[in-house]
Amino acid sequence: MSENMTMAELLATEEAKRPKRGDIVRAKVELIRDNQVVLEVPGFAGFDAYMFKDQYSDNPNESINDLKVGDEIDVAIAKINETEDSMSLLVSRLPLLKKKNQEVLLEKYNNKETISVKVTKLVNKGVVADYAGCEIFIPESLLSIGEEVNLNNFLGRTIDVKIVEKKTDFKGKEKYVASHKAVLLGEMLEKRKEEISNINVGDTVKATVINFEPYGILMQIGLARGILKYNQVSHFKDERAEKILAVGDELAVKVIAKDGNKIDLSRKALIPSPYQVYVSKNEVSKTVVGKVVQKIPAGLILELDKGVTGLLHRSEFSWNPNDNLDMCVKIGDEIEVKIIKLDDEKQRISLSRKLLLDNPWKNVDCKKDDILEVEVLEATSKGLKVLACGVEVMINPNDCLAEKGKLEDFYAKGDKVKAKVIDVNKDRWILKLNIKVLKIAEQQAEFEKYKESNDNTSATIGDIIGK
Repeated sequence: MSENMTMAELLATEEAKRPKRGDIVRAKVELIRDNQVVLEVPGFAGFDAYMFKDQYSDNPNESINDLKVGDEIDVAIAKINETEDSMSLLVSRLPLLKKKNQEVLLEKYNNKETISVKVTKLVNKGVVADYAGCEIFIPESLLSIGEEVNLNNFLGRTIDVKIVEKKTDFKGKEKYVASHKAVLLGEMLEKRKEEISNINVGDTVKATVINFEPYGILMQIGLARGILKYNQVSHFKDERAEKILAVGDELAVKVIAKDGNKIDLSRKALIPSPYQVYVSKNEVSKTVVGKVVQKIPAGLILELDKGVTGLLHRSEFSWNPNDNLDMCVKIGDEIEVKIIKLDDEKQRISLSRKLLLDNPWKNVDCKKDDILEVEVLEATSKGLKVLACGVEVMINPNDCLAEKGKLEDFYAKGDKVKAKVIDVNKDRWILKLNIKVLKIAEQQAEFEKYKESNDNTSATIGDIIGK
């Protein structure tokens, strides 16, 4: 400023311009002091410009010490001081930085990026956070996931958020709403994805009961979730899941299937099955008792213990192949049997009843056309019951007598007679005998003997028998 010109004269010059608050100007650094910078603002003759250090930047990593004399910076006119003796301007970089930061914030919002903000104050139903000089509101409901929020715990903290809403107030000022919950959900989903990728079929994991659903029990496995279907809770169908488990229970389960995020679990896969418990106490060749619970074409299903059944094949019921199972047993009958086979892979038990019985036909060693001595047990109109080779055999009435008459007139209990084997199959309990053919043969032999001693006789075999 010229010493010979008054302030009024200086303002009257053509070069003089009037500054306005809010103007953005380019200023040149003339002097740097401890707490302020002196700047020259071209175009505003007679005005000295000052900027205090706290108006340089709100970033703790920036200060006026970064400047040097001769640097040019953009500033905003914050205040105009005019007196008779001096004119000065107070300038600031903060409005420019704030505008720039608002542009950055808008870009972050449009790109749905995560930003770090510092919570500066508590307000009704939420908190206000600062992002490079821009205020952001975070509602209480968007501060956490499923937890009760204590706003005081957030004051002064730096947290990551996502801008979820941008709106303009009645003054035309842009306002932003952010969510810390969205960031937490994203992190949780990423971690959940990682946890799921590390879970494999066959793994045993710890899981917590969340809820009982119609399709099964919802289980929490860390951040992942799985389904424990009701038929995988217990080996016993009559045991209700609600009687065994409760919400909040933690238990070991086995992963039995996995399809993407769907995980199927089993509790019973980690519990010895009724079969496994039973066979640990009952080995092959042991005699046990079973109850008939079902008849099938192959034989009988016996219940050996709760949840444990075995098959008594019809071929193992009796040595007698002619036994009729439908006639011999009924549902609910208890039968003593022997364990003859255990199939651990299919968890099946094979049983035998006949191995506990004596096989009367085991000593039958005769063959067709053999002549046996048999003992008469009973003579009736139905035939002659005899004991042959240790087994009872019924001889047809027509195969007993060579002449007419009643069997009881010719045979008595205890009589020993000869019989010829006509057919034999000890596996099928078949032994057919014939006494008549031997009787006829004896008669024929007698006749031939008589003829030899009486060559000229005219007697018949009937005569001989009669005599």
